[in-house]
Amino acid sequence: MTGLKDRQRLALYVALGLSAGSGLTLDASTAYANPDNHVTVLSTDPDFSTKYASGINATNETHSVKDNVVTIGRKSPVDTPAINGDVVGGYSDAYAVTHNTVTVDDMTLALAKSVFGGLADGDKAADDNEVTINGGTYAGSNVVYGGKSDTGTATHNKVTINGGTYDGSNAVYGGRTSGTVATTGNEVIINGGHFGSNTDVYGGESAGGTAEGAAAMGNTVTITGGVFDGGNIYGGNTTGTATTTRRSSDNKVYLGAKNGAYSADLTHVNIRGAKDARTANKLFVRASGVTVGSLDNFDEYHFQLTQPTAGAVGVPVGSTMLAIGGTGGFGSNANVTMGSLYLDASEWNKDKQLYGNVGTVGLVVANGQHLAIHPVPSTNSMKRNGESGDFEYELTTDATDTQEGTYVSAEVHRNRNAEITWECCSKQ
Repeated sequence: MTGLKDRQRLALYVALGLSAGSGLTLDASTAYANPDNHVTVLSTDPDFSTKYASGINATNETHSVKDNVVTIGRKSPVDTPAINGDVVGGYSDAYAVTHNTVTVDDMTLALAKSVFGGLADGDKAADDNEVTINGGTYAGSNVVYGGKSDTGTATHNKVTINGGTYDGSNAVYGGRTSGTVATTGNEVIINGGHFGSNTDVYGGESAGGTAEGAAAMGNTVTITGGVFDGGNIYGGNTTGTATTTRRSSDNKVYLGAKNGAYSADLTHVNIRGAKDARTANKLFVRASGVTVGSLDNFDEYHFQLTQPTAGAVGVPVGSTMLAIGGTGGFGSNANVTMGSLYLDASEWNKDKQLYGNVGTVGLVVANGQHLAIHPVPSTNSMKRNGESGDFEYELTTDATDTQEGTYVSAEVHRNRNAEITWECCSKQ
């Protein structure tokens, strides 16, 4: 903000209010810079009831719309602020709201209140903001946003939930906009927590306008833990009237951590690449013992063979990775072929004792005969062979082109880089 045009632009906003319920006015010198932008909220603060009990807006305190750092509550010794209003890391209706972080270690949030890493009104951007929730109690109808803009961009925002109890209906958005712009690069990671039966999780959502390309694209959701009583997980969602030109695409959902750790309960949850379309959306399964209520709107299914360790369930030989508990199989909007299924065995490279005919891994099983799978288009075959890392594999299924099946499995062989120790005989 040092060029002439930038200084002129700032001067235009000197008289503009920048508020989220408290009448705060920022001038040009404070809108983008604040040397002390940390806000810590504890119930033991003598000013808590007057400053924070009815809601938190860090911009009101720091006079900055970016780089605010908000910390709420404490795990030890326990401090649980009761907040009866929204929590906002940074807010503006005149400037881009960027690089704000909100960390909740503990709090009680009132019914129908929200948490925003960054919140922008009008056409201003809410980009690169972050929310981390480690605990707390959320009364219901609460919404967590990494970043939310009215009609501007909401890109590269992030929400991480490691704990907390979320009653009733709730929603989590990595990023969301109602504008005619794309919502891209947002992320939600859930490692723990207990979520009510009507919880919706979105990597990103573009919820307004009709412009071509203004869609939820390239967002991700990763689930490694947490108990879900029900609900839906969407990589992305796009709403609006131009359904032929504005569709979600290239969103990803990961079930399991990169190292194979997984402890979530998704038995009653619907997993969707996107709410509105399947184009280029991808599902990645990185652990065994994953059970979901249903699947839909994925173009590709990637199964990554992670190593079992003391801290991660991984994918042992002979295990089953994904079970679909409902009767919908791959979903009503799916068009699955054997060519849509991918195996990544590269993490197994580290175990040099796996050699030869390693064994079988169940990639996906269905509750009943509900897996509709078509042959590989190029070969018209219901089997598919491939290589990954030091391994080669063959995918097989009991489905046919005219009959739904119950499973897809992989027969895995190591063809290079094994270590074999052989002892012939012992000395007498």
